[in-house]
Amino acid sequence: MFFFVVFIMTRQVPFKAFSSLMNLSLIGFFGLQVNYILQKTDRSRLLFLLLFVGWGFLMLGYSAVAGNTVGNSFRFLIILILIQGAFFVKPNPRYISIVVGFLVLQSVFLIGLHVVLNVFFNMSSYLFLRLFFQAQGWGDLYTYNGLFYNIQILGNALLPFGVFVSVIYYSGSKRILLTSILFAGMLVAGNFAFVLGVGVFLSLVFFSTKSFNTRKFIGLLVLGILLSVMAAKPAVNYFGNTISKKSEESNPTRIDQSIVLWENLSENPVSLLFGKGLGNTLKVKTKWRDYTDNVYFELQSLYFLNQMGFFNFLIFVVANIACVVLFFRETLVKVIYGAYIIYAFFNPYFLDTSHIVVIITLISLNHELEMRRVKPIESDEV
Repeated sequence: MFFFVVFIMTRQVPFKAFSSLMNLSLIGFFGLQVNYILQKTDRSRLLFLLLFVGWGFLMLGYSAVAGNTVGNSFRFLIILILIQGAFFVKPNPRYISIVVGFLVLQSVFLIGLHVVLNVFFNMSSYLFLRLFFQAQGWGDLYTYNGLFYNIQILGNALLPFGVFVSVIYYSGSKRILLTSILFAGMLVAGNFAFVLGVGVFLSLVFFSTKSFNTRKFIGLLVLGILLSVMAAKPAVNYFGNTISKKSEESNPTRIDQSIVLWENLSENPVSLLFGKGLGNTLKVKTKWRDYTDNVYFELQSLYFLNQMGFFNFLIFVVANIACVVLFFRETLVKVIYGAYIIYAFFNPYFLDTSHIVVIITLISLNHELEMRRVKPIESDEV
């Protein structure tokens, strides 16, 4: 019954349509923020943003000279501008609740689908469902043992980020409940980088706080994770098979993509320095994949380097770091952003809509922590 309800819901609101709606919503959201940014941002910061926008349009002109498609070039320009502009939006605690709420729903869906797959399907009968998800462009789901299903679908990219925010922002039983749901959904998502990201986050929090209660909470959380992994055979299989799958399939593909993108970037000194232009596409076929007109790569960060070159990419990185220093004054907010960068860097969902949502959420979180005057994670009794 659950599966059929989900089927009807997703047929009414397909994931691709939801993604497009989310992009349009972000543009509308920034349109509503223009007045606040112009009136409430001090002159030096506003000048900084305007210079960044001007630099972006210079790259757009360079892309036009390079012969790149106008639509693709403008798309990536908008992404760059909105990533930087996200630091300037008006903080609002509702943004935190909305993002965490959607991620909790995503986790509940993943957990529920996992239960349905275990109860009503086996390693043979579930294959039609996998093909259906792939055909709809929703992602993939697969299993190695018929017990643990990796459900890698659209919307999973921010699940670890949701774990980070729930640990820092909430307290008491609410923190434990939300973190547990998000973490369980993250495991079902079946992305090993997510688990590594949580490990990095916990380590950074541990060394950046001094409270006994914080360390106690994190220690118990880590202990619970370790016990779960050691006690549950499906979890052991998940980690082992994930590493095996990465080495046999994903890693060779990423290496292939890296070689293709690097060779295209380093064709001459000018392209190496200034890139191939925003929206650059390749006309290359290899043993692993046909990259013709592709704007989606597993190492999306390297694709941005291909478009921007070392000089422009360095400008973008420095500008982003400057905004982190200026706007993220709370240490734990910087920790969350750093952990997000580390796990997202190795995945395709990076420097995109998800990145913009992360910054908007963290701007609000930073404001809330400043208003509390003490970091909540240091003052809670766990």
